[in-house]
Amino acid sequence: MISRYTSTKKLTTLLFLLLISFKSFGQSESKILFDFTQPNTIEDVKAKNVQLETSNEVLNITVNKNEEGLLVINGDWDLSDWIYLTLELRNNNNELVRFDPILTGEVKNKKWSNPLWSIGWLNPNETRLFNCVLLPDYSTRNSHYTQMHEDFPNMRGMPDGISFARSFDLKLTKQIKLKIPATESAKNLTLVSIKLNKPSRSKLYLENPEGFFPFIDEYGQYKHDTWRGKITSDKQFLQELLVEEQDLKNFKGSDEWNEFGGFENGPKHKATGHFRVEKIEGKWWIIDPSGALFWSNGVNSAGRLNVSTPYTGRAHFFEALPSKSDASYGKFYKGTEYHFGKANLLRKYGTDEEKPYVSRTLSRMKSWGLNTMGGWSHEGVISAPKEQKAPYTLSVGTTKIGINEKLPDVFDPEWETHVRNVIGNKAKRANKDPYFFGYFVDNEMHWYQPNSLVKGVIANKPTSAGKSEYIKQLKKSLKKIENFNTKANTNFKNWNALLENRKKLDLSAFEDLNIKYYEKFCHTYFSTIKKTINELSPGNLFLGCRWHIDGKHRNKYNVKIASEYLDILSFNQYDNELVDFTFPGSEHIDKPYIISEFNFGALDRGKFYPGLGHASDQRNRGEKYKNFVDSGLRNANCVGVHWFMWGNSTTAGRSVVGENANCGIVSEMDSPYYELISYMRQINYNLYNYRISN
Repeated sequence: MISRYTSTKKLTTLLFLLLISFKSFGQSESKILFDFTQPNTIEDVKAKNVQLETSNEVLNITVNKNEEGLLVINGDWDLSDWIYLTLELRNNNNELVRFDPILTGEVKNKKWSNPLWSIGWLNPNETRLFNCVLLPDYSTRNSHYTQMHEDFPNMRGMPDGISFARSFDLKLTKQIKLKIPATESAKNLTLVSIKLNKPSRSKLYLENPEGFFPFIDEYGQYKHDTWRGKITSDKQFLQELLVEEQDLKNFKGSDEWNEFGGFENGPKHKATGHFRVEKIEGKWWIIDPSGALFWSNGVNSAGRLNVSTPYTGRAHFFEALPSKSDASYGKFYKGTEYHFGKANLLRKYGTDEEKPYVSRTLSRMKSWGLNTMGGWSHEGVISAPKEQKAPYTLSVGTTKIGINEKLPDVFDPEWETHVRNVIGNKAKRANKDPYFFGYFVDNEMHWYQPNSLVKGVIANKPTSAGKSEYIKQLKKSLKKIENFNTKANTNFKNWNALLENRKKLDLSAFEDLNIKYYEKFCHTYFSTIKKTINELSPGNLFLGCRWHIDGKHRNKYNVKIASEYLDILSFNQYDNELVDFTFPGSEHIDKPYIISEFNFGALDRGKFYPGLGHASDQRNRGEKYKNFVDSGLRNANCVGVHWFMWGNSTTAGRSVVGENANCGIVSEMDSPYYELISYMRQINYNLYNYRISN
């Protein structure tokens, strides 16, 4: 038996064989990186709070109760030719055990960039092959994968699964960690082997690039692979319908819920006929129209199978695009794109009409335990029969008059008129509907920081109201243009010359003034929208602007000011869980928040890109979903989480952004991911018991 804190060469001689000549496995689809059959050549293996023992060519790992175990393997590996690093693990306990594999490495000229962090669970006495997804850093796209980017434009992920994250250069992988979180009982695991699994480039593409094309079939699927549930004929759609009808009959929804998805048998509070928020015994809650406790568990783009993809310049991608004159499927061309989603709905349901699909969506949501239609969901829910309805949000955009590419010019008098128009148009339809949850206004705006915002503002056209307002504040503070020139190291003849300027300037010398301008901007933005909602849609919630996870747009100025006006803060957050979630100023801001986007995607069903959140496989998507929701329920200020999104992105990439993620609860063929859904039901059917008891 080895000491818990041992890290010696003596230990390494007992562990891990690095095979210089990799062993083939499964027709070269997998290669062993480490096993335990011979003395190992690795210099550093560290163990903390872990007892290690080798026997029968495996590594036994024991972690004492209430201690977090950590195993660290140091090395220098090039993993760029593989999609997965696969751990074969065995659980020797009669209870569920969580494990966290963490891969770290370097980016050229920058050591130890962001880790690739996975979470997995072992069922009692289970042996599992767990795939850690290898996602190279964005900085390596052109240096390592130049030809593929040329061959597969408008695609975030490329065959057979090369996609990118803010991670590290896989050619410079330095550590493999295995963390076992502390629990109230001791744990014993067995690590059988570590393998490299699934080549990152298609063999056909490498050996015969011309023969690789076309690679997208008539349904929008990857042609050169097979997987469980792949659609191979129109008849299969009908078979899927029969299976789903039985599933919906077997799982009719949560017994906890009332008609709104609120806590039927929980405590009752003031009923106002609409949704509101209230802090109760230290926890923030949404209160539904009937006065019941409500926690918003939703999905973005509900009722929409938005699976369209550009074909112009990429016609060779597609095996069987219909003629534009085709009586049935030619209508799914729009501009330079073809809409595979609508074509598949026609094959499956005999119609691409939106109303029946919204009806099916609402039935599915109830069965799957989802009680809110999140951002960009189909507004047909407004006219749905009451017995079918679910609470819904409405999405509003105000950036038509912009100060930058994703931020409105709030100082332009026409902007407030625009805000009144877009909110007023929504309010006309939803104001008297108790199922209307609230407004998301804008999305992932480019707020920047004060100095960087004004750097762009000063380069705007002279007619920009926001630019004029900034120069007005400069004039008031500095009086003379000479004073500006001295501090900014410029030589403008007068203030009008600065107004005419179209170049970005470094204005950090005016930081105090920039902050004042920025704060006025934020107050104007949030107060105008709140005032408009109160006037045109009284009693309905302002759900915020869905802050991007990028820290340069989520800052101590805009979040603090927003909290004065928003009913619920909203953050798009692609993390593994919310255990340590904070936002700028969160220690001083006592407001409820919603995670307005999160997801986990996998590469085991014909997709090339997992999305911003990644998982080992479809089962792990479900495990991570359950864990994420659970972590939100345990947070006193979190009042909901919304999955992004209803259906997958198209395999060949969505519009100019190229998203082709496994982000959906259903595939681009409208096939439900039942492994994910089974875990959704486990926690969603018991939302309120989880929330009340934690």
